[in-house]
Amino acid sequence: LLDRLAEPRGTPRPAPLRPIVELALELLPHSFLRGGHAAPDTTVAVELAALDGSSWRLMGPQPADWPPPSDRVSGPALDCCRLACGRTTRDATTLRADGEVADRWLDVIDALAYSEPP
Repeated sequence: LLDRLAEPRGTPRPAPLRPIVELALELLPHSFLRGGHAAPDTTVAVELAALDGSSWRLMGPQPADWPPPSDRVSGPALDCCRLACGRTTRDATTLRADGEVADRWLDVIDALAYSEPP
């Protein structure tokens, strides 16, 4: 699905991607627990470039005021969505993580995408 959205078809359709990022942020504590780590109580900021050229600023799993906390993920929205859906590996993306929790979150998502269901 995400590969098809990224194909050139005239006007990009970025709307379906944002909910994937929002869900990944909401599930951040669960993904840590499922990956065998303690759930962090840290908020992670996500700054992504959407397909239409706009920028998204999201935070989770807990709301926080901008400017963002020290844990931050940035890069293309498509890379983040493809990673969260198991369509690519972290190493194949240009996502950048600043902070220990943000860095571990990307590693956990990467590992869980290719693991067996519980």
